[in-house]
Order: sequence, then C-alpha cells, then structure tokens
Amino acid sequence: MLFKTLTLLLFVSLAASQQIWDIWQTTWDRGHLFSSVGPNTAGTNPINFVSPGATGDADIVVSDGSVFQPMAGFGGTLTDSSALTLNNLKSRNPSNYQRVLSSMFSPTDGGTGAGLNYIRVPIGASDFSSGVYSLDDTSGDTSFSNFNINRAPSYLFSVIKDIMAVNRYVKVHILPWSPPAWMKTGGTMNGGSLRSDLVSAYPTYLLKAVQGFQSQGISVYAISIQNEPQNSNPTYPTCTMTPQMEGQIGASLRSLLNNNGLSNVKVVGYEHNWDTAGQYPVQLMQANGNSFSGVAFHCYGGSVSNQDAFTSAFPNKEVYFTECSGTFGSDWWSDIKWYLDNLWVGSISRGARSGLMWNIALDGSGNPKLPGTNSCGGPGCRPLVTVNSDGNFELNQEFYAMAQASKAVIPKDNGGPFGQRIGVSVGGSLSWALRVSAFVTGRVSSSDQNRYSIVVLNWDDNTNGNWNPTPVRTTIEFRGMQATYTFPVGVTTLWWGRDTTSTSKSNGRRTNTSGSGGSRSRSRSSSESPTTSSPTKSKHFNYLYAEPGSVPPAPIQTATRERSNSLTASRAIAPSPLRYTFDNNIGRGAHSASHHTTHSLDGANTKVPLYRSSSHKAERPGLVQQPAFNPTSSFGSVRSSSQSIYSTNPAAHRYAPSRASSSNSVATQSTGHEPRSALKHNMSSGDNTKGSRHAHVSFQNPNRPTPVHMHPLLSYGRIHRAPISFDVIYPPSTRTIVDRHTHSPIPPCTLTQPATEPPTYGRFILKCDKLPWNIIATAGVDSANAGNGSVGRSSGKRFYIESTGSASSGTPRSSTSSGGFPEPITNLDVLHAIHTTLSVRVTQAEWDSLGNGSRAQRKATRAYEKRCTDMGGGWGAGVRRVDFLGGKSKLVGVEIATEKVAGNPVPFGKLVFSRP
Repeated sequence: MLFKTLTLLLFVSLAASQQIWDIWQTTWDRGHLFSSVGPNTAGTNPINFVSPGATGDADIVVSDGSVFQPMAGFGGTLTDSSALTLNNLKSRNPSNYQRVLSSMFSPTDGGTGAGLNYIRVPIGASDFSSGVYSLDDTSGDTSFSNFNINRAPSYLFSVIKDIMAVNRYVKVHILPWSPPAWMKTGGTMNGGSLRSDLVSAYPTYLLKAVQGFQSQGISVYAISIQNEPQNSNPTYPTCTMTPQMEGQIGASLRSLLNNNGLSNVKVVGYEHNWDTAGQYPVQLMQANGNSFSGVAFHCYGGSVSNQDAFTSAFPNKEVYFTECSGTFGSDWWSDIKWYLDNLWVGSISRGARSGLMWNIALDGSGNPKLPGTNSCGGPGCRPLVTVNSDGNFELNQEFYAMAQASKAVIPKDNGGPFGQRIGVSVGGSLSWALRVSAFVTGRVSSSDQNRYSIVVLNWDDNTNGNWNPTPVRTTIEFRGMQATYTFPVGVTTLWWGRDTTSTSKSNGRRTNTSGSGGSRSRSRSSSESPTTSSPTKSKHFNYLYAEPGSVPPAPIQTATRERSNSLTASRAIAPSPLRYTFDNNIGRGAHSASHHTTHSLDGANTKVPLYRSSSHKAERPGLVQQPAFNPTSSFGSVRSSSQSIYSTNPAAHRYAPSRASSSNSVATQSTGHEPRSALKHNMSSGDNTKGSRHAHVSFQNPNRPTPVHMHPLLSYGRIHRAPISFDVIYPPSTRTIVDRHTHSPIPPCTLTQPATEPPTYGRFILKCDKLPWNIIATAGVDSANAGNGSVGRSSGKRFYIESTGSASSGTPRSSTSSGGFPEPITNLDVLHAIHTTLSVRVTQAEWDSLGNGSRAQRKATRAYEKRCTDMGGGWGAGVRRVDFLGGKSKLVGVEIATEKVAGNPVPFGKLVFSRP
C-alpha cells in the first residue's frame, strides 16, 4: 500500500512539473498568425503530462538524451535597401517603425515578438543598394589607408542600432558581395574575379571592415569571405573565387583577427547553394579548415539534403543557413509548408545553427534595388516585411514561418543561452502528417527548469487529392510522461518546463525518422545518436539517395530556392521555388498507413515509409488540373507540398520544388552554379512565373487550377536538368539508373516513389518532339524486386503506345495494392515505359514517314549503327524507335507542357533527351 501511495505521489509530482505553458500558432487559413492560443489564455485548460496511455494518431517522442547543435538564431539580411525602407518608415510613421521592430526582434519570453536576432549585412554594395560602391575605391591603395566605413549609408548603422536596442542578443554577420573594383580582373565590382596578385592584400580590407563596424558600436559575430563565390552575374556586385583562393584569404584573415584582439569573430566560408555542398566547401575545409568556424548555405540550388555531404565530411564544423528569398505572387500556405519543411525544420535538423531569409524589408514591388540589375526579376523578391508608401506594413509568410521556429529557441532568461536541438521522432498512423523539431533551452540558474520546445508542422491538408485540412490528435512523450494535443493544419510551437536531469530511456514505441516526422507510412523505430565531442550533429546521411536503413537526424528534404537572374542559368544546379527543393508527397487515404512500400536492405527488416514534405514556391504547370481551393465548399485542390529525392529518409523523398524557376519547379542539378539573380529572373520567365500557372492553391483566385508536379528525380526545367542519368537504350536497373554527378545507383526507395505529386493512379502520357508516338505508363513497379540488379515488374502492370493502340505487354489496367487501394505510377514505371516503348522495331511506314534519304533518316541510321556497335550486336533487329532520337538516348528529364484538347489545356510530360 505504501509503495502504491509513493508511486502515485511520484506521478503527481512529475505531472505538476511537466506542463505545457505556452502555445503559438500560425494556421493554414490565417485564422491565427503567430498567435498565442493558450493554455494560459482565457477559456483554455492546462495541458499536463500524465502517466502514459494509448498513443494518438501521431506520437511525438522527445529525447533530451540526444543533444545536437546550439542555435545561433533566426533573421535576415539588412541590405542597404532594407535599411533605407525601414529608415523611411521611421521618418514617415515612427509608431509603425517601432511596431515592426518589436514584432520582428523583441525577444521577451512570452511576448508577442518573434525574437529574431541574426542580421546579415553586406560590406559595400549588393544587388539591393542605390549604387555600386566599396569601402575603399581608391585604386592601388593596397594599405587601405583610404578605407572609410562611412562610405556605407548612415541609415544602415542607425537601423542596426535601433534593432540592437530592441534585442540585446542581435548577432551581426558581415560579408562582401565583391572586393573593390580596382582589385577585380575586369576593373568593376559587377562580375569577374579577384586579381591573383591582390589575394594577399584583400584580407586587410576585410579586417578593416570588421574594425569599421566595431567603430560604429556594432560588434561583429561573424564574417564571410565572399557571398556566393560561384556567382559571376555582371549586373550587380559579384565575384568568383576558387576554394583555394578563398581558403588562402580566410587563413590570412583569421591571423589578422587574432592579432588584433578579434579572435572571437567567426570566419565563415562558402556562402552559397546546397548543390555543391560536397565539393566547394569540402575542398575549402580540406585546404584551410583550421581557419574557418564553418560554412553557410543558400537555398537557390540543390536540396537541403545536400548539406549532409558537407556535415558527413566535417561533422565538427559549424553550419549556417544564411539566405533564401520569397517571391511575390506565390501561395501563402504552400510557402509556409516549404519553409518549415526545408528550412526551419529541414536545414536545422541537418545541423544548421541559423535560419536567415534574404531582405528584411522592401516595398510592395520588391524595391528599391540596384539600377540595372536583373536580380529578383519578374515578380520580385518578397521580404520578411513589406512596407508601403503610406507608412503601413505587412508581415509576410516568410516572417510567420520563421517566427514559429525562432520562438522555440530564444533565451528564457536575460543573458541566458539560446536553444539547442535535441532528439525527436514521430510515430503513429499519421506520423507522415507532422514535421517536427525539438529544442532545449538552458537556464542561468541551475535551480530553474529547462525549457523544452517543439515546432510542429501539420500539413495534412488534403485527402486523395481533395482539399481537407485535418487536425491530428497527437501524444507527446517525454521522460516517461505523456501529454495530448490536437495540432491544427498549420504550424504550432509549444513548450514545457522540466529539471535538468535528462534521460535517454526509450519507451519502446515504433517511431518515424528522428526529428522529422513527415512519413506517409506506418511508424518505424529510429533515433538520433547523442553528441560526442561536438554539439553539432551526431550522424549525417546523404538524403538525396539515402538508404532505407539510414535514419536522418532531420526531416526530409525540401525544396531549393532560386532567386537569381544569372547568365549562368544554363549550368544551374538544383534551384528551388525561388530557390526551392523537392519532396515526394503522397496523399492521405490510399497512401496512408494502408499502403506503403517497404524494403529490406542489408538484411534489415526496416519498413521505409514514404515521406511527405512541404510545398514549394516556384510555380510550374501541372500534369493534372483540379479545381482550386474554395472555402465555401468541398475542396478539389491537390496537395501542393512536394517531397524530394533528396530527402532525409530514402523513403521520405518528396519533391519540394527548387527555388529556381522551371516548368516543373523542381530542384535542379548541375555542375555549375545557379546564382540568386538567375532565380529572380527565371521566376519571371514564363515557365515558372507566378500568376496563372502557379502550382498552388490561390487565396486570391479560387478558380486557379492546381497542377501536379514531377518527382525531382525526373523533373526537368529550362534552367536545370534532372539529377538522373539513364540511357533509355538499356533496360532500367540499379546499374543503368544512376546519379548523373556521382554515378552512384539510384536506390529502390527513390525509384519506387510516385512519379508525380500528388500521385497519378491512371495513365501518365509522355511525349517527345522527335517521336511520333505517345508513351503511356501505368502503375507497375514490383517493389519486392526493386533492389535487384534488374528492376522487376509486377505481372499486372503494362505500358502501351497510344498512337498505335498496341501494347508492349498487354492492355493497361489499373493496379491495386493488397489492401485494395490503387497503386500510383512511380519513377520506375515511367522509366520502364520509355525503355519498353522505344525498344520496339519501327515499321516500314514509320521509317518512310521520315522521308526517303532525308536528314532524319540518315541520323536514325547513324544512331542505329552506333547503338549496335556499342552493344556488340542487335543488327538483325533493325532500326528501333530509340534510333529516331538521332543518338540522343540519354534521358535528361521530364518537363511539364500543355496542349489544347476541346479548347481546354491538357498537361502532359514532355521528354527531353541528350547524347550519352
């Protein structure tokens, strides 16, 4: 009896000490916009942690025994234009100016401010300045005796000081867009490179910049060597640098800082897109790693999962995420999802210590910007806050998404530490509906309770392609206790207090990926490894093609963002909806717990759920058009979120669009760089611009169609190529379907993901300008054999050629899963359809249609001869349909296009090929 009494008292004590104290929400319908919703508000009941019971539809398990990187904070870039915009507001409407600063930067715990605290400031001019200038424009002044910090506009410093007056925790990170013009190869700050004979002098210029800010009463937290060192856009200040040159400058600057009493200033490298995370920053660290605290990433190329290529190589180096931009005309809720999935959960869960957007403030057109620049062309770049000429302002979706994350990590005490990421996993039948990150914030006094926070994105907004925002009843597990909360569709940040004694004891529940959630299948067990020598990350994975047994520490990939109008767009890598990424999103219902693909690798009986990720920003024409969101009736819009092939989990690949513009708006891959300007320009270029072809539900135009998107593995756009390398001459297999950069096999978990988002269950039509046949694919992957050398097909699925009506293996029919649900058309289905169709021998009539003796026939003949020579046979089979491609048999990707049928636009997949 005494034992039972003591046990009861123990549970009562634990419950009293574990109570959710504060909840902040931003909902999909904007019913709440970073609003405090309880449980301390009137009419709400306290939410206590109690002894564990039945779990909810989703089950969040927070593990404070797994500790990762400390957070530096959230914020944006205070360009000259942003500072001017805010300074003008200060003159025009001082009260609104204070409201803006308070809303964005006030760090008061429990207050209404977001507590943003990280400001990135250009050294000299950027693409958002009134003119081109440096801080020493005196030619040949290698001693920089004419360096003058006051070359920067005075309002820049005054606005920084006003922000610092609101938030004592503000960190200032400075960096140049270009060295002075006289130090450049072309004699101009716009484009070009640093002269090799001035490399040794340049670190002194950067040192003086740090000292100049200090002289203004502004302490510098970090300095980067160069913004976007692979960007050479000639319409605004840019400068290309090799890793070796940047490393040499960084090493010299580190010594200068140390010798001048500035050893606390961090030196940060790279400052560019995700796409080359495994190349440039890795080479930089290999050459001069001791001089750099870490590297910074932007979202305009590649995928957030690419961060893992760097962190796996240098797990003890710091990672910062420092730039991504919104664009005007995009869908509000889709943007929120993309930001959380890719940035404020995605990048952070992959080790990033900071989360920054591009401009903090601009006007309603994304101005002012540098005259003549093509940066942020078309719809323009949207800032965190839009300031109108009448003195009013509007906080944008970029702010609301970031505010939810920032609220979770701001210090609990004056002078206290920021939050630190801890382990979290998601299980339950609706684990795919939530994307989660978790943090612990220490206290100044050891007697005070730590604050434990979670940021939760519920993106369960449609069922089987029909708009249906569904709250998710969720249990939250922590130290053997359990709380219950129902998360509405939107973003929720909540916290509770607990003493500092942590426990990593497992409750044995099957959970999803650590720290991410977002899977569209039943839960599976996973956990993050605790930090050892470094608080940064425990383990990192290549989420692009992660193996099912690999459990990423963070959510699935997300989309890449592109906001550049670069002249190097032809070599752009993976852009993102403004610079977004992708993810492969599958709908609720048929693709929830009832239907999911499983794989077993290396003997591990691991269920791999398909992840669903947030949406992208870049719009793209779709494959299927459905009625858009109508708040007064049932919704017919499809889920706009995507999942990327670059997901954290092999099964969690959702196609979050890339931030570059493309007809498919998916993250692109390339050997070069996609600078910010390219995206900005591309977004206005028609194939991906905002407006009638926007890929998401529009709150402004309920009749706007909502298209389907290609999986990023296959997605092709005008400025980027899909990451796949597949010569359609050969049957699809793990040997013939590889990554075009690394040449490593694409894993089965990616191949067997739906080829479109939302999934297509009927026929998928593919066309090519060089071919007279339409290719139609239906569902057909035999997932049990997907990991074998040759990828298997199930007997019930077929491909056929529409123009002839003949089938390569019978007539198509809809396939269903064992549970009776239809199976979607997968990436593998598409590849098999292409290969099977093009392997057919051409008829005499088809050959004659090219024209006897015509150039087309000659090209087809040469292609036939080369194919047979390369394959060592096949001469007797004659010319095949693939030969009509004239030797261009390597699939570059699938682009979305439309054609008029009965006066209505009908989308289809347009195949793009190149030479192997």
